[in-house]
This record gives sequence, C-alpha cells and structure tokens, in this order.
Amino acid sequence: MATLKDVAALAGVSVATISRALNQDPTLSLPKETMDKIMKAVEEVGYEKKARKPKQKIQIGILQWYSLEQEMEDPYYLSMRVGIEQYCLQDCVEIMRIFKSDGNWQDLIKNLDGLICIGKFSQDEMEKCVELCDKTIFLDMETDRIEFNTISLSFKNAVLDVLEYLKEKGHTKIAFLGGQEVLSDNTVYDDHRVRYFLDYARPMGFEYNPWFLIGRYTRESGYEMMKTILENPDRPTAVFCCSDPLAIGASKAIREAGLKIPKDISVIGFDDIDAAAYSLPALTTLHAEPAKMGSFAASMVHQMITRNDVLTPFRIVFPCQLVERESVGSVKKQP
Repeated sequence: MATLKDVAALAGVSVATISRALNQDPTLSLPKETMDKIMKAVEEVGYEKKARKPKQKIQIGILQWYSLEQEMEDPYYLSMRVGIEQYCLQDCVEIMRIFKSDGNWQDLIKNLDGLICIGKFSQDEMEKCVELCDKTIFLDMETDRIEFNTISLSFKNAVLDVLEYLKEKGHTKIAFLGGQEVLSDNTVYDDHRVRYFLDYARPMGFEYNPWFLIGRYTRESGYEMMKTILENPDRPTAVFCCSDPLAIGASKAIREAGLKIPKDISVIGFDDIDAAAYSLPALTTLHAEPAKMGSFAASMVHQMITRNDVLTPFRIVFPCQLVERESVGSVKKQP
C-alpha cells in the first residue's frame, strides 16, 4: 500500500508538504507546477487518502440543585455553571442543563457521556447519579468518606484565616451567621465552616454566644439574624458571615440600627461575589474561584470521556484567599 513517503519521494517534496497539500491547507502556497507534480505522483503510486473518522460527539450534563431564581439570588453557583459552559463551548462539547426539580431528571442523565452535579445531593441521589453515569463529578460537595468524585473549597483553612485575622485586629466577641441546606432526604447538609468554627473559635479565645445563628444563605436571612443580634445590648464587635449575601443583609441591619461599619461592628463575608467590592463599605471577604472550579470539573469529565476511563474516587480542594477591604477594623484596647 502506497504511503505519503512514496508520494514525497516521487514528487521531490517533503512529506509535510504532501500532507498539507492533500488536506487543502489554506495557509499553504505552492506553484502550479509543484502541485501538478504532487497530484501526478499520487496517481502513479496509487496513494489513497484515508477518510478521517468523524469527531466523537460528546454531551455533558449539568445537574443543578438550585432553581434559576435561586441561582440569580446567589451568583456563587451561577459562576460555577458559567465556568463549565465556557470550557464546553471552547472544546465543542454539548451541554444539557437539568434541574433536580425536573421530575424526569434521572431519565435525562441516562444517555449522557458525563455529568457535573452542582450543589448539595443526598447519599441516595449521589449513588443514583453515578449508577446512571459513571463519569460524574460533584461540585461544592464534600463527603466524610472519599467514595465519589468531589470538588470543594478548603473551608478549614478559610475559617482559620478569618479567626486569625480577627484576632490580629483585637476582636474577641464575634457573631457567626451561617445557612442551613436541607437535602432531599430531609437531612441537613454538614457545612464544614460551621464545624471548623466551633472547633477553633473557643480555643482561640473567642466569645460567640449568644450570637451564633443559622438561617438561610440569603440577604433576607442575614438581615433578620443581624437584627436579632442587635436587639441585645451586649453585642459583638465583628460578625463572620458564611456567604456574601448574608454579609450584605447583615450590613443593612447594622446601618439601619444607626451603627457604622467597621467603627462599631466589623463585617466579613465569604465567596467574594462581584457585589462585595461595590458594597458600602467594600466588603472584606474570602475569595473563592467558583468559575475555575466549574471549568476544572468540565475538563476532568471531558478527560474521563475521551480516555474512556473511570478514575478512582477523588476529592479535590480549592483554596480560598482573604481579601481585605474596608468592612473590618481594629478594636481599641481598653485602658
């Protein structure tokens, strides 16, 4: 069977030039007589160009536990989805968006090549997802045992960074505002920020009772919880919020009470959404990379598909970085 080398030898040009010419490379410019020599050599040696195999059509599903309305209220998950979609668009990967509220969501993921689940899922739901699509990654999930592919944030280091930062600023009385996420089996998701705060706050010398409150991850919840705290004349000097929407809501309650941030109460958030830098005052927060987490998850699933490989369950943790702006101040030492 004739090869490109045979054609090149007869035509007196390189193999690379033969290949580019036969593939009609638009950047290749050859004299007509050279092109004629190549085509004549192809005919004489009987070279037949192999037809290229059509590129594999890949479809990745995005299973969201948030509704569109909830996603717009808290852009953290929106950024994750955008990161996934940007990667898939760049690599010509098809996307199917599925919501857990869809009654037939399990049927929709049966024929997918890969799946990325954004948000919080029960043990049964995670097992069902992997059963229906073995190339699955869970975003913003962290399980105690490594039995699923998960990508999450380094909450332990983030909480320690916050506590050490507040301690350096002289704060000893701090409030904690968290959110409760209920899974489909009516169990409460174990938010590791709550766990690590309770593990480290008291040993580090912080007082946080009765200002430890858990509500929902919304501005409204942050506002209501902060109002409750301010009803007590004994108030904290700083409040650590587990999301920026919580911090934005808490800040509104503080201002309405006639108090100033950070002179009277310091506020620190989590996630570093776009609004954090433009709040008044600009919000000190933990910077996360949800878009990069989404893009990375998409690349991992894509790799598993193209290699037809199911990896050993893994846990990947992305770091958070403290971004100091204007909402945290120092506590003056009492004489």
